[in-house]
Amino acid sequence: MERVEAVRLDAAAGIGYTGAMISVKTRTHIGPDGTLTLEVSTPLRETDVEVMVVLQPLVASEPGPESLGWPPGFFDRTFGSLRDDPLGRLPQGEYELREAIE
Repeated sequence: MERVEAVRLDAAAGIGYTGAMISVKTRTHIGPDGTLTLEVSTPLRETDVEVMVVLQPLVASEPGPESLGWPPGFFDRTFGSLRDDPLGRLPQGEYELREAIE
């Protein structure tokens, strides 16, 4: 959780107060009925709070090579680099025959 000092002025009531705002970021799934249910543990007890919910749909995608540990741009720089000098498979020789395992 990220704690941010916030100052809010309530002009209608003529009050100003300072409090610690707690920002919570999570991922969840909305079911087929379209209902979002959130359970969030906080250090606050017995107090009124204002809650703002922002829904941001996630785009399903394949993980990129960078997320798998490859340097950025690695495949763009190396793809086709052996086009003029292709690798070939050399003869593998004869392999010995072994007894079958039963």
